[in-house]
Amino acid sequence: MYIRVAEQKDIAELINIISSVFKEFDFIFDVNVELPDVINFKDFYGNSEHTLFVMEHNNNIVGCGALRLDKTGGIITRVYLKRKFRGQGLGKRLVNHLIDFAQESGAKHLSLWTDTRFTIAHNLYSSLGFSRTKKQRPLNDVNESYEIYFEMNLYKTRMHN
Repeated sequence: MYIRVAEQKDIAELINIISSVFKEFDFIFDVNVELPDVINFKDFYGNSEHTLFVMEHNNNIVGCGALRLDKTGGIITRVYLKRKFRGQGLGKRLVNHLIDFAQESGAKHLSLWTDTRFTIAHNLYSSLGFSRTKKQRPLNDVNESYEIYFEMNLYKTRMHN
């Protein structure tokens, strides 16, 4: 497994991966509504605040995760992994990569929003040191999505779980 910064050539495969996750949960998927950042890859990820990473196995993309850094810390988004690669510690490795990247970039705090229905992801984030908060928000979308807010304070001595 190898994690690298995404490139324009990766976009079609990333859209396929994310749309397949939506199908698993019987969500309606409209790429223009759900992935404006990915569709406008160069404009969105072409600056220093936003970085999209891909995880590869045998030269095939199996997952992704994004990170936005600003003065207040970092926000993790777009964490997706192909179904057949889950349960092998790869999600943990991917999120640890995002945490390490944020920490190395000077972030002191990380946060993320995740759909209330992604319970396995909730367990992953908690196991890595994120605290689940009571904050929830509706997305007011066709999938009737609600998200839960997780956060983490970063310290130089953070241990990989």
